[in-house]
Amino acid sequence: MSMTLALIGETALALEAARMAQEAGLRVSLVITRHAPLRAHAEAQGIATLPPDRLDELPGGIDWLLSAGNLRPLPGAVLARFAKGAINFHDGPLPERAGRNVPVWALLEGARRHAVTWHLMTAGIDAGDILVRQGFDIPPGATAQSLNALCFAAAIESLAEVFAQMRHGLRPRPQPAGQGRMHRAADRPPADALIDGRGPLKAALRLVRALDHGDRENPLCCPKIAGPQGPVLVGAAALGDDARPNEAPGTLHAVSEESLDLVFEDGVLRLSGLRRPDGRPCAADTLFAAGDRLPVTQAEPLTARMARLAGAEPGWRARLEALRPVALAGFATPQATGEGEGESRALSVDATPERRIAALA
Repeated sequence: MSMTLALIGETALALEAARMAQEAGLRVSLVITRHAPLRAHAEAQGIATLPPDRLDELPGGIDWLLSAGNLRPLPGAVLARFAKGAINFHDGPLPERAGRNVPVWALLEGARRHAVTWHLMTAGIDAGDILVRQGFDIPPGATAQSLNALCFAAAIESLAEVFAQMRHGLRPRPQPAGQGRMHRAADRPPADALIDGRGPLKAALRLVRALDHGDRENPLCCPKIAGPQGPVLVGAAALGDDARPNEAPGTLHAVSEESLDLVFEDGVLRLSGLRRPDGRPCAADTLFAAGDRLPVTQAEPLTARMARLAGAEPGWRARLEALRPVALAGFATPQATGEGEGESRALSVDATPERRIAALA
């Protein structure tokens, strides 16, 4: 009789793990997810599904739990429900880097090598014995998006070994105590990734690349500069001309519609892909002019402020995503007003004065 497996995850990695587990001779008997493609795969295969917020309904008698692309800590009582154990995928090297958003921090700190790790799950975050670890070089110019893609490829390559150990016997290696770092979900780069031209150029270049998630959700923050009307988000950065102009750090050496050249102590960085905080693109030459100087960042108070605010972000994000338009009596059907302007609602002609007042209130 084949071993049974429950799978929990919210990404494409979980979907690939479900397919590979069946090919490896494991019987996937439960999928715990809200990820639509994974749910569709499970339903097509006749596999039972369960939302992640209903773990109290877990059935008994399942051998293994595999966590792939799951960001929710699982309590010990849940892990204990699985007869043979629970295994988690971590997108970084253990024990060196535990926690969340590890590829971003590796890039921010200039790491040259990275790794992914499959480990046993315990009550501690990323603290269980290591089963498989696969390392690789970080290529020059890597971004968060490209490094995450390399982690995905390494996860798929190493997963076959994980399944082999599940079938034929685990080969766990304890993690050395006190030799790693914990990256918290609420950790943010200094000064909320505000760039002002002071400090080393390469640190700013790493910052922009480390926060470049492409078209995927950015779980931390966006690199930015201070504009005359508020923050301006930066999408990309590249080294400018080798010759550093005779201008003070923080000066805009050149400005065009698509980009601006910011002077640092040790060179020039070309910043492009500029956007407003709501995501709309903006032309650099409508906000800045050559010779402008960006204000000096008060880094410590801004870093401390973001440390206080970031912890509340998941709760507010969940609330905003759950918002639904209110049906107001006396108002006609909403009409879009144009890009970035929300919607306009007009009072219907037949609304009584009392209903109009009530709707306005």
